[in-house]
Amino acid sequence: MWRSISFALFFFLNHSILFAKDSKTKSNPVGFLYISSNSGQSSGGHSALRIGNRVYHLQYSFDEKIFFIIREPWENFRFLYSVVQNRNIEFYEWNLSNAAKREFQRKWDELYLIQKKYLTNIDSLKQDHQFYSEWISDNQTSVDGLGYFTEIKSEAEKEELSLSNSEKNQIKESLVILKKELQSIFDASQKNTETNLFTTNQQTVKDLLNEETFSEFFPPHSIETKSIQVQNLIRKIHIRKWLLEPSLPYLPAFFSIPFDEDLKVKEEDQIWLKQIQGELRKNLIACIQDQNCDDWEELSLLVRYIANGMSRDFGVFTFPLLKTKSLPHHIEFEIPVWLREKKNLEYKQAFYDLKKEMMGGYHFATYMEWERFHLKWYLFFQNGNEGLLDIWTPNLPGKVTLQEFSPNKNPPPSDLLAQLGTGLEFQLEYQTKVQKIYSYHLIFKNCTGELFRYQNHFFPDQNILGEPIGERIAHEPRYLNFIPAVAAMRLESHPLTRRKKIYLSFRNLYLNAKLQNKKDTWKDQLPSLSPIYKPNPFDHSFLFFTDDKFYSRPLYGLSNLVWGIGYTATGILWIPLDYGQTVSKGSESIFYSLPELIFFNIRKGHFPYITIEEIPSEYYQLEKE
Repeated sequence: MWRSISFALFFFLNHSILFAKDSKTKSNPVGFLYISSNSGQSSGGHSALRIGNRVYHLQYSFDEKIFFIIREPWENFRFLYSVVQNRNIEFYEWNLSNAAKREFQRKWDELYLIQKKYLTNIDSLKQDHQFYSEWISDNQTSVDGLGYFTEIKSEAEKEELSLSNSEKNQIKESLVILKKELQSIFDASQKNTETNLFTTNQQTVKDLLNEETFSEFFPPHSIETKSIQVQNLIRKIHIRKWLLEPSLPYLPAFFSIPFDEDLKVKEEDQIWLKQIQGELRKNLIACIQDQNCDDWEELSLLVRYIANGMSRDFGVFTFPLLKTKSLPHHIEFEIPVWLREKKNLEYKQAFYDLKKEMMGGYHFATYMEWERFHLKWYLFFQNGNEGLLDIWTPNLPGKVTLQEFSPNKNPPPSDLLAQLGTGLEFQLEYQTKVQKIYSYHLIFKNCTGELFRYQNHFFPDQNILGEPIGERIAHEPRYLNFIPAVAAMRLESHPLTRRKKIYLSFRNLYLNAKLQNKKDTWKDQLPSLSPIYKPNPFDHSFLFFTDDKFYSRPLYGLSNLVWGIGYTATGILWIPLDYGQTVSKGSESIFYSLPELIFFNIRKGHFPYITIEEIPSEYYQLEKE
């Protein structure tokens, strides 16, 4: 229900690469997901919607104070909750036609994209404030995407590009037009000091702050600030100047996997790398000639062209680093050295498989997957943690002097300092309004109740494209459907539900496999003796697992309670050394042992240190049923 915890192992983010053949589904299932509880902030369970191979759910970010609508692949979601967090997932599949399923997904995609537009606007306002602050301080500014270049000219690169005279002339003509356009923006800011620099016009400001325009069901106005226009033009100008006079790349902005002999660029690799180089060059020139091709498309092609050339020159596969951001429900932590070594072996196997695809010929989607895979591997190798990547354009910032991109000197407008304050107030007010519409409350606005509130808004007459979907699932708190377990219980008997399917947790799948093979499982009841459980940062100390017990649960719970009390008492002696961490863990152990005395289980343990060979075959079999 609440903000869940996660890790970022290779298996989690590259699950589709290694196991696509095993996990593909033949159908397009749609329905409600109930995820059982676990310790931490998941004590009340969690709810989500599965629509085909995507899952839609809500997670609150305490840092940003926004209830995020999350859209992620089903295979990632399932692995996170049923393996890492060791929680059963109950799937209540709905009986809908394919047309109704598509309409249902369309509504949720709209909702997701509307929120994303609000978040993009907030980022634009923050970027706007940073741009003008830097302009005031030293007539420089940071431009995302320009962190991959130096000012040192490269004759070798110029020779490699070998632009024709017609291509050079087209680039020069385009460069003149872009510089004039940029200069006109600077000139306008000097002449008309009454115009707010932070938006395109004053009316937009009034519209954006109008209370009536803020809605989670209607897309907001896009905030197109002058600083964004300037930075877009600067990127385009920089690309054309580079093509005419190439410079050396900034090496720290690129990476390669620490390699052994098998991972180096072989002689046969040079052939397909050269083909890719030619395709990237051709696409870049075509993009520059196409007026509909934006600055980010041009920049992505150029940076990838440079990285591909570095792979050929250095003899090791090289890629651009990206500035990434994780989703709110993913928390990073360090992975042990022994597990890193195992995971690196798994990465290498996936490397060989992807390399075979790359050798088959250039395709944009294949190249993106190749680049994406290496970035995950690099992040994993650096700190044992991949993060969750949601940005795939080269976006490292680079400092530029504004005079470099326009012929005239462009001092900041005289009233810019005052407008900075106004712009900051505008940004905070806009952000507060967004936080208000995407607020969170444990009872009145939580992850389960919101799913039904949105559904009731989408289909108020309880039909999708004329197809009845049964009685209304009330979202009002008095009906208690905000409790995930209650909502699941009611959906089980709802006429819309076609069937209930249970995806067992990792530990339960493991125990079932042992019982079917008539193997003893008594050691698996103790975390200290279990062959699959390893202590991890997410769990406190406890003596027995109780999630697979019922009648004997109070007895096991009493043992856990006594253990927790003893652990806490011992922790008091360690307070001067660990600043109370042991006491805190012991208190958690006591807290989660108490429900077990009355037959109720919350704590199930976490399994973040899982390797591929430990996943039972039944995990994939469930997807084929």
